[in-house]
Amino acid sequence: MKQFSKLMLTAMVAMLVAVQLYGGDAEKKAKGKKKVKEAQSVTAKLLKGIDLTDEQKTQVAAIDKEFGPKAAELQKKEATIVSADQRKAAQTALKAARDAGKKGKELNEAREAALNLSEEQKAQYKELQAARGEFGKSLREAVAKILTDEQKAKLPGGKGKPKTKTKTKTKKKKTEA
Repeated sequence: MKQFSKLMLTAMVAMLVAVQLYGGDAEKKAKGKKKVKEAQSVTAKLLKGIDLTDEQKTQVAAIDKEFGPKAAELQKKEATIVSADQRKAAQTALKAARDAGKKGKELNEAREAALNLSEEQKAQYKELQAARGEFGKSLREAVAKILTDEQKAKLPGGKGKPKTKTKTKTKKKKTEA
């Protein structure tokens, strides 16, 4: 009976160790896959709330495949410019600014102030922002090509079509009553 108890105790310890070793690996693999999937879906945020046909979904997957590596490259470049502490400070400042009701330019200013970049970092970050702007423009144009006019209107900002100078704004004159 004493030997059986020792054998059972040893087996239970071995099982706990095995669960810790292999269970942790499964969680790490799942987290790693999630990060890869998020990085590849560069169109997800842009197309949120827009219903796509099966053909469009296929085209979007091709766009994600094309633009995903460039998005990952831009993220890696930012990681080489901005330290983890700077990034954390910027996130905290961004959250505080949002909570204070700030939007747009004010949010960017709060984030950039919290980053506290050196002059060299500022120059590198400015180049990165320019590259991101070009990337975003190219991505938006690629997505706009596959959408209908109704779907384009649902894009954030309703700016699915490239800007053209054919439209003219007319001002309404106020009439006195």
